[in-house]
Amino acid sequence: MGAPTSAIRANSMVCRACYRGMSSGGSRAAHPEQIASFALLSLAPAASTELRVNFKTDNSSCALCGSRERYDVAGFKSLDRYAKGPSASPIAAGLFDVDAIIEAPH
Repeated sequence: MGAPTSAIRANSMVCRACYRGMSSGGSRAAHPEQIASFALLSLAPAASTELRVNFKTDNSSCALCGSRERYDVAGFKSLDRYAKGPSASPIAAGLFDVDAIIEAPH
């Protein structure tokens, strides 16, 4: 593949590479809203980004899954983080049409 001809093309190539093989865990494919949100996030400058990540886990053991103590030992736990870059500002309504991005042809 040749060199990108623009910053937009370079961003597109990075997005495409990031989402190959992306999953929701196990063998399930990523949800369309995950792909759209990560693509939009990757296009925004870090200083202009406002982001919240809420990751919930269940490390309880059961008869079918066996002991999950290793997850506790490794520090794998729920988290809720918020970050806002110094130049972040609210997005104006209508700036992105997430439905159109999700339905975009592959």
